[in-house]
Order: sequence, then structure tokens, then C-alpha cells
Amino acid sequence: MSLAKSAIQGGLWMAGIRYIAFIINFVGNIWLARLLVPEDFGIFALAMSISEILFMIGGFGLAKACIQLQDQPKVFDTGLVFAWALTALLSVIGLISAWVATNVYAHDVAIFLVVLCLIKSLQFPGSVYLAYLEKDFAFRKSAFISGFGRSIAICLAIALAIWGLGKWSLLLREVMAIGFVFLGSLIFSPFRFGFSFDKNTAKKIWRFSFGMFFMRMSEVLFNRAPNLVLGSLAGPATLGLFERSLYVSNLPNTMLSQFYGKVGFAVFSKVKNQPEKIAKGLEWNLFFASRIMFLAGLLVFLFPELVLTTLLGQQWAEAAPFFQGFTPFIVTLPIFAILKHGLLAIGATRPVTVSRIVGVFIVGVGTLMAWFSDSQWVVVPWFMSWASLIGIILLAIACYKHKMMINLFRVIKFPFFIAMLFIFAVMITPCVKPSLKFICITILAWAIIFIFLDKNKLSIFYNICKR
Repeated sequence: MSLAKSAIQGGLWMAGIRYIAFIINFVGNIWLARLLVPEDFGIFALAMSISEILFMIGGFGLAKACIQLQDQPKVFDTGLVFAWALTALLSVIGLISAWVATNVYAHDVAIFLVVLCLIKSLQFPGSVYLAYLEKDFAFRKSAFISGFGRSIAICLAIALAIWGLGKWSLLLREVMAIGFVFLGSLIFSPFRFGFSFDKNTAKKIWRFSFGMFFMRMSEVLFNRAPNLVLGSLAGPATLGLFERSLYVSNLPNTMLSQFYGKVGFAVFSKVKNQPEKIAKGLEWNLFFASRIMFLAGLLVFLFPELVLTTLLGQQWAEAAPFFQGFTPFIVTLPIFAILKHGLLAIGATRPVTVSRIVGVFIVGVGTLMAWFSDSQWVVVPWFMSWASLIGIILLAIACYKHKMMINLFRVIKFPFFIAMLFIFAVMITPCVKPSLKFICITILAWAIIFIFLDKNKLSIFYNICKR
């Protein structure tokens, strides 16, 4: 079987299983949003943001290092030793940080923080066991473990919320989700620790992981620092509106990442010395992702309140300005992620780190502007969006320097111009009223247009699948 077909099959298996789990989690989170109030999500988001900033210390990407260095001796045994060491270290740091947090935040935030730090530390050894499956393209089993573990957890969390546990149901959801995935990875992965350690392999893991550490640190700051700042300056209610808008904005990328995330990285790592093959794979990922993401961004830009209240309920209508600000973010995030995984497969972590540091600076400027302009916090999503766009430009330049020749404009020009035409048509047509019927018509028209425009490209893809 060709590598391309293996990638497609792996992506389909992972996508199929995870989409089922995604639907369960998506419906579950919407249900939770209807059962709880923004303050509940704000407290959870604040504790989660603090824990993720603390866990930047453990952001070494050991699972990715094991896959990228899979041809090295005893790489998984050595990686697991590193993983358990990180688990012990971060558990201690979490306990100390929770004690300090009692003097700064509410008591509930400190309790959330200590529990999250302890349970999240188990993700490090669990990821090594899952990486052993993924390096052999066993994505079906990997997806089953991670997908359905979280699905069971969200169902139990809904039951707890109905029984009146409120914000504690969010905390228990995270505990159960990580716990189920950890146990599943230990039981179903064929990897067993051989109680061995290779010094040369350890040095290579450290070299790759050191770059991953700074990359992860920059990504956590980019994604979580706004939550921390808004929670501290604007309060839990405003943070809840921002956080749920960001969550929904991430959903399209979450749905598509099954193909260009773990699958893409594992496949590209197999051909890490052949940049032309990686570039070809990246272009196919960009081709499909751009068609879907520009449509999603179009709908959010035109009908932010309708989309958000349909998904989360009428009580979230106040979050519509935040949601609309994430329009460019919705479009650019998958493109950024695709280019990122291509660079990581060849060990190029620095360009991703630089792009996120630039993004953190841009978001920081936007947050300060919001604070000094009578707390106009709705501008923060727009700054996150433009930071993501600039990040794409920096990653595209890095791909070119590493001989991955991707014609990004050629890939995205059709969906970009068609989206602009749709926006122009709606703006000059005053009789158009936001409705689910009009959204369905827009989606259908979009699909028909691109089936016609991309028929030759789709035919080529079909022939690849038949090989």
C-alpha cells in the first residue's frame, strides 16, 4: 500500500471514529452550556489557563519526539522514562502553585487548579503509549482510546450537572476524560516498558524536545494568556463569553485536524528527508481545509448571533461580537496547523515558535488597547485573528526555506474570492434576513460552486485513493 493511501485510510479511520466522539462531545458541551452559567465556565477556564501555563514546563512533545526519531534504538523506553519524570515534577509544581493561588484567586479556583495539575500530569506517559500505535499507523485504535474516553466523560459530566453539581461537573469531566484515556492507552497499546535507557537516543530526544518546549510555551501563551488576562481584569462573566466564542471558533479546526494532525505528522515523519513529498501532502491538506474553513468563516462573519445562539442557546447572544471577531481566526487556524505539522516532521520547531511569539505580542497589544479604551474586550478576538494570519506568512516563508515549495495563493484563491463575492452580495441585498434556511442555501450553493470549479482536482484525488 502506498504511503498516500495509508495516510488517507488512517485519516478516514481516525476521522470516522473521532467524528462520532466529536458529535457526542459537541452536543454534550452545548448541553452543559445550557445547564450552567457563564461564571461557571469562567472559573473553570481561569483554572485551566493557569494549569496550562504551568504545564509549559512539560511541553517537550515526547510523543512527537518518539515518532520523529522512531528509527533510533530504545526510543520509546527512553521517552517513557522522561515522561514519568515530568509527571512527578509537574505534580509537585501543581500542588505548590495551588497553595499560592489561594492568596490570589477564589478558593474554588485553587481547588480546580490542584486537581487539574495532578490529573493532567498523567498525559505524559499516556502519550508515549499512544505514539507507539501511531508510528505504525494504528490510528483506529488510537482514535478509539482518546475519542470514546472523552465521550464517556462528557456524558457523566452532564448527569452531574443535572444533579446540581454546577461548575464541579466541568472539573470532573476533565478528570474522567484524562483518566479514561490514560487507562485505555496502557491497556490497548502493545508497547511495554523494557526498563532500558539509551543515552544517545536520550540526547536526540532532548534536542528535538527542547525545541518543542519553546514552541509549546509560545502556543500556550498565545491560546491561554488572553483567558488569564480577561479573567483577572474583566471578570469571569466576560471571560465566559470570550472562552465559549473561542471554543466554537475552534470546532471546524477540531473536525479537520484528524487528517493533518496526528496522521499528517506520522506520515510526514516517514518521508522527513523528502521535502517535495511533504509539500505535496501539505497542498492536498490545504486544498480541502481551505474550502471548508472559508465557508465556516463566511457564515460566522455574516450571522454570528444566529450561529452562536443556535449552537449554545439564546443566553449566549451577548457573545456574538466576540464570535464575529474570530472570523479570520476560524479561516487561518487550520492553515497554520497544516504548515506547522509539515515543519515539525522535519524537526523545524523554531519557525513555529517565532510565529507564536509574534502572535503573543500582537494579542498583548490588542489586550492593552482594550483595557485602556473603556474595556472594549471585543477587539481581543480580532487581534488573535490577525496574529494567526501573520503566523501563516512566517510559516510559509519557513517552508520555502526548507525546500517545501507550496503555492499557497493558488490553493486558497478560489475560496477567498468566492467568500468575498458572497459577503458583497449579502451586503447589497437588504432583504436578506438571518435564518437557518438561508444558511442551508448558502452551504448548498458553496458546495455546488466548488464541485464545479475543482472537478479536475477532485478527479486526481479519486485516482490517488484507488491506487
